Amino acid sequence: MSYATMNRSTWIADGLRWIGSVCESAADAIDRDAAYPQPLEPVPTRPAFEEYLYDVRFRIHNRI
Repeated sequence: MSYATMNRSTWIADGLRWIGSVCESAADAIDRDAAYPQPLEPVPTRPAFEEYLYDVRFRIHNRI
């Protein structure tokens, strides 16, 4: 085996270790964020039922 071949295989092994460490860091970040999930859509300030009552109250007061 020549020196160039050994050097290339060392370079490839280091690259694979680096890729593995990036994947591991990404998995750790995902696990850390999973502990505190963020809503995918904005959460309404009022539940749907209260929004309906607010609308009915508004229509009654404005005689619509």
